[in-house]
Amino acid sequence: MSFVQIISFRTDRIEALEELERRWTEETEGRRTLVDGALYRDRHDPTHYVSVNHFASWEDARVNSALPETDAMAAQAMALTDGPAEFTDLDLVTSADLRQGVAHGLRHTLETNEVLDGLVADDVTVDMFVPHWQVVTRGVDQMVTGLREEAPGRTFEQWEAHPIADGVLVEYAYRTHPTAEQPSTLSVGTLVARLRGGRVASLRVHCAGSWSVELEQQIAEANAGSTAGVPA
Repeated sequence: MSFVQIISFRTDRIEALEELERRWTEETEGRRTLVDGALYRDRHDPTHYVSVNHFASWEDARVNSALPETDAMAAQAMALTDGPAEFTDLDLVTSADLRQGVAHGLRHTLETNEVLDGLVADDVTVDMFVPHWQVVTRGVDQMVTGLREEAPGRTFEQWEAHPIADGVLVEYAYRTHPTAEQPSTLSVGTLVARLRGGRVASLRVHCAGSWSVELEQQIAEANAGSTAGVPA
């Protein structure tokens, strides 16, 4: 998110304002540019509220403000608040999102089979779903042992991390490093890391399985002429 608009206001009719917001959301479906929004109540003043609205850019925020439904909602909202609202427009300068650091640490762990200090909880649970099977490990030692049994390391072709409320979701595709007994294979899937006390407490992995070179070629041929298939 590179642009945030903060709106501070007072009201004792918050339910009516929330209904306005709900109707605006329905009426602007497919046209609004608001990426995410949250409403906070002042712990020390129950009539004081702060709305935090995230946009991809200032230009996107202007598009959102120019919607006729936005003007209509603002006019109605003024009648429900105590005095004028205060607006603060913020451009992103730097970000220190813990979740992005966690995603980086997880990638390092998968690439090297080495866990960075402070990355995961001692009792971390890994719950992996592969075709027709489920693998569960508990604790750091079991997690690392499972990774090393699969491969000595991995090279990523896709790693897209998306912060969620209590952790991070990652879309991945990697090739295992080969050994004398095991050739390189391709694995594609998603993982969800949930945090507790700033550390990864659990990992849930949904994997499409390990694809051999032969199977990968069959998949590519079956998807020839379509946009689906193996990640580039």
